[in-house]
Amino acid sequence: MITIQGDEIRSLCISDMHFTYRDLTNPDHDITHISNGFVDYARSSDAHMIVNYGDTISSEYLWYLHSLSSSALSANVDQAARDKYVGLLTERRLRRDSAKPDRFHSNSFLIQQFARASGYPNAITQHEIEQRLHEIRSHDRDLIDFIIQAQNTAQKPLFVLHGNHECITLSESEIAGLFNKASGHKHVKHSTHPYAFYQDFELVADGRDPFEVRQLFFNSNIHNHATGGLSLGPHDLEWLQDTLADAKGRAIINMHIPLNFDQTPDEDPYSVTRTYKESDKIRKAIATAGNVALVASGHIHRVMFNQIDGVNYLTMPSFRHIPAFIDQDGRKGLKDPTGYFHELTLNFNTMKAEVERKRVVRNADQSISIKTERKSRGDFAPKSPLQFDI
Repeated sequence: MITIQGDEIRSLCISDMHFTYRDLTNPDHDITHISNGFVDYARSSDAHMIVNYGDTISSEYLWYLHSLSSSALSANVDQAARDKYVGLLTERRLRRDSAKPDRFHSNSFLIQQFARASGYPNAITQHEIEQRLHEIRSHDRDLIDFIIQAQNTAQKPLFVLHGNHECITLSESEIAGLFNKASGHKHVKHSTHPYAFYQDFELVADGRDPFEVRQLFFNSNIHNHATGGLSLGPHDLEWLQDTLADAKGRAIINMHIPLNFDQTPDEDPYSVTRTYKESDKIRKAIATAGNVALVASGHIHRVMFNQIDGVNYLTMPSFRHIPAFIDQDGRKGLKDPTGYFHELTLNFNTMKAEVERKRVVRNADQSISIKTERKSRGDFAPKSPLQFDI
């Protein structure tokens, strides 16, 4: 149990960094400086912890497939075959079990056929593909390890969830091994579920009894994008219900995939990868528990806040914002590369919460500024600070 003096738990919440290995190995890259700026701020902040909500990496594997599949490369595209191989590649993780030899024979065959069906003009061998896959996996492991070690230097307990990007190339045991290096994970209570754990905090103040808060970190089966959307794994809901029932005080649930809405593929074809098929069932279980102050998540790259059945649901902004993406999303006025994060304060005396949206900006003179953003940004984020009852 971690003891905190006072009535508040303050977290720095970061999500969807989408970095590549080449970003952080280039010391002059904007992203490198912005990431370092966040760590420097965290080190000097009075926050009690850092929570990284996943998708640390922008998978080189996906970019590699994209480079082989552009229809502009050739008119010789077999669309039916291409769709077939897209489906087969999407359904499988590149790496399921790290106890087995690092071989990619079946994947390299599918990628080879995918490239041919996409009209890729150059002959490419399975051996060449496998060499590239080895390099990609090595980069992903090294990048996640680099980010965790860097954020550990802020000297705040760091808790890391995995995202769907991590699942594409790395196995469960590799992800667990990397994330267990996060400083806060030294204290967590593990379970038989590979991605579910919790940590109890005790708030201590003069004149009252200690108050306990349980932080749950709960991710389930988040690579299952291909067969009609995301779905819970066996016993996941049971684990969540039992862990909430066992909590002595209030609880906070941290996830990568949000629960703020239901799948509506007729209106939004991407929604099947943004939340679970069972989102309504999960929300009802959380409401029934009666002790959840907040459910926080990332993944969808924008801020959402909902109160559903008396429970607060909050999603985090994407950390990585560069001008090329900003224009696409209608976020006008952001002309500089920016890192977004949330400073989340929950006061268990007043039972109030406050969320401030922060920006890490690299200035023209190469200095770093941390700015509190107050105004709303259309569909991207509500006005900051956001306040609500817990």
